Parts: sequence; structure tokens; C-alpha cells
Amino acid sequence: MKTLYKTFFFLSITLTIFAQPDEKQMQEMMAMMMPGPEHEYLAKFEGSWKQHFKFYMTPGAEPVESAGESENKMILGGRFLQITATGEMMGQPTEGLSILGYDNRLKVFTMYGFDTMGTYAITPEGKRLDENTFEYKGKNWEPQLNDYSDYRILFKMIDENSYISELYFIFPGQDKEVKMLEVLSTRK
Repeated sequence: MKTLYKTFFFLSITLTIFAQPDEKQMQEMMAMMMPGPEHEYLAKFEGSWKQHFKFYMTPGAEPVESAGESENKMILGGRFLQITATGEMMGQPTEGLSILGYDNRLKVFTMYGFDTMGTYAITPEGKRLDENTFEYKGKNWEPQLNDYSDYRILFKMIDENSYISELYFIFPGQDKEVKMLEVLSTRK
């Protein structure tokens, strides 16, 4: 046991000595911790929003429409956008919570999203496509297919008082993506 403690102590001292960042590395680490232009972009989505949902249950069919609202606010010193949404789907009340961010280390948009329509979270990563649009991509487990499907989520700022988000899936064995959801958000 003494040998284990000595080894642990030696490793701790060695890591402490060699892991000390120099001044330049310290400045880079501090810069990565701070919100930047991508976080400022996410802040454009802050506010109280009315939402109009279109659920596309089957390709080619008319969408099922409903209404909802969301409260979007920047949290943790402007590092993340928290979206708290409520609405209705097929006559049932729904709630959702998403945390959107931008990882300065990896240079990707991040999302952690979940809602009352399931017991799981989605964790796609994304990138900015143009000045007004960013896109997330991820995989979703489909129990009825016993496989993963690919999905993407687009967020597009139409103007300072409206944005649209769309959800597309590519199911296993298919090449063509299918639009599943469209949400038009207008500022209250």
C-alpha cells in the first residue's frame, strides 16, 4: 500500500511540474473561456417568442399545426442560450429545454436538448452556414428500426423579430432526407 501511495505522490508532483502552463498558454486558456462572436450571434435569439409548429407526420401529407411559446435567455455569463419552450402536439401539452452554445476549443456549436416527448436527450454539433443560419447534425436511435437515423436542425434568423427552425431526418435504408418539423418563432 505504501508503494501505491508513493507512486501516486510521485505522479502528482510530476504532473504538477510538467503541466504548468507558460504565460502564452495561460492567455490562450483564458481567451478560450470567454464568450466570443459566436456567443454574440446566439444572443440574437434571446427574448420571448410565439411559436407556430408544423409537424410532418408522413412525407407528402399536410402538416399537423399547433402553437406554443418559448423564453430564450443567455446564461452563465453569455456562454449559453437556454431555450425553454411549451406547446402542444396532437392535443397533448409538451415542454422542451435546450441549451445551445459554442465550444471555443473545438470550434463547433453545441446543443443539449430534451423534451416531454421522450426520456432521452439529443446532443448534436453544428456550424454556421452563413450570417443568418447555423446547422446542427446528429444521430438518433430508432428503437422500432433497431438502428440510428441521421438528423439535422437548421436555425435561420429571418430578421430581428423572427426565426425559423427545421428538423430533417434520414432514416436507415433511405437516401433522401425527410422534413419532420418546422417552427416559426416571432418575437412577442
